Amino acid sequence: MKNNASQPEWQAVIDIGSNSVRLVIYDVAGRALLPHYNEKVMARLGASLSKRGHLSREGQKIAMKAIRRYHAILKGLKVKNVRAVATAAVRRASDGSEFVALIEEETGIRVDIIDGAEEARLSALGVSGSVFQAEGVVGDLGGSSLEFARLSSGKIKSAETHMLGPLAINLDGLGREDIQSMVRKALAQSRVLQKGGERFYMVGGAWRALAKLHMTVSGYPLRQLHAYVLNARAIEEIATIAQAPDAISRQQLETVSQKRAASLPYASILLSEIFKTGKFHDAMVSSHGVREGVVLDQVRKAADSDPLYDGVALSVRMHDKRREFGEALFGWIGPAISPHPDLFGNIGVDQRLIRAACLFADSGARFHPDTRAQLAHEQTLTAPYTGVTHVERAFIALAVGHRYSRGFRAQAKIMAMLNERQILLAKQLGAVMRLGAVFSGRSAALLANSNIRRDKTQISLLVPHKHKAMVSSMVERRLETLAVLLELQPNIEIV
Repeated sequence: MKNNASQPEWQAVIDIGSNSVRLVIYDVAGRALLPHYNEKVMARLGASLSKRGHLSREGQKIAMKAIRRYHAILKGLKVKNVRAVATAAVRRASDGSEFVALIEEETGIRVDIIDGAEEARLSALGVSGSVFQAEGVVGDLGGSSLEFARLSSGKIKSAETHMLGPLAINLDGLGREDIQSMVRKALAQSRVLQKGGERFYMVGGAWRALAKLHMTVSGYPLRQLHAYVLNARAIEEIATIAQAPDAISRQQLETVSQKRAASLPYASILLSEIFKTGKFHDAMVSSHGVREGVVLDQVRKAADSDPLYDGVALSVRMHDKRREFGEALFGWIGPAISPHPDLFGNIGVDQRLIRAACLFADSGARFHPDTRAQLAHEQTLTAPYTGVTHVERAFIALAVGHRYSRGFRAQAKIMAMLNERQILLAKQLGAVMRLGAVFSGRSAALLANSNIRRDKTQISLLVPHKHKAMVSSMVERRLETLAVLLELQPNIEIV
């Protein structure tokens, strides 16, 4: 089924995990996913698994109550595309199949009990759909299990599972060294980890909580967990904080994540040992995992588009006319902006970021002129699209700020994320978007009535004679602003 940002369809996932039971209803446009409704209940189904081998009795009651409610919500919203999955606790428990049969009997919801390899595959699929050309190892830590999968250029190469979740291990009476020794022995059996890699992708609530903790104590300026990167030093820092007995660190820890606090010391040890075993260069947080993988598994054959562009359009509820203008603007500005092979890694990355910025070029139209630049910048900086790093996100947002104001200034900490050449390109991109917007009245059709030409000395706006009325004093001034940033002379040619 064809869909776009103005007409997203709903896909729902019920995820029955060892710790939590969650319902997420996604707006889906192409390969972009945006949670429309997200509800979680901490049932702790796997709480008794390591000692008794069956699901928690109390946990089953809590989970069933939640699933009945989810069923009612789905019926009320008339969501047709629903998939329910159960992971490690249910597949390992002696009464897992019985519990799943009860769910279907009471609600009519069919639950798929997925095996460890499939859970790893779906988690990796979720990561690959939200990280551009993901390369490295995905690690998804749940309540009972830990899945590993290797990604190469966004493609899944291998997958495996290990019962290393905090609910699957009896940690009573074990000190840090005991846990480290146990984890090292278990990780030594991993074929995926033994090959190592540059980057480790962290999936799971406990690891996201650790990353959030590090953001808080380090004063990180961008409050966006997805794509947050930690190096070896940062991982050791959060391991120390998560296990610190002193009151100040403990208070910080409780403030960041009260619900996850009990599992964070173990999660931090596990992360540290994984990092050492795989000899990784850094670790990146992925907010996308199994649930997103479940959805992408359904839509991937129908949509081959880049989730970045679909995500930009979906996150700001962009209607077709605005997306049409953004796409036209991207083609129009090409001659004015010179690619820089080493600016973000390669020219292909540059072009993705420039195109994404152009899609945002009309996103601030409804904001008041006095605050338009700042609000459009903040919206771009924080909108829930994926497929970019934090540095790349800061670049797009800075360009959008300059699209709405020649003298725009971002926060000093955001500016510090970019180097001088990236900042200059953002200013140039903002200026040429301003020119295109004012010339065309933000119309793709009218924008087509002109072209840009750049040579060694001039930046020229070429306008056919029959459309010369489109050239106003404002157009002339914005061309002059662009010329100053490009260190060229402005020129308007009526042809």
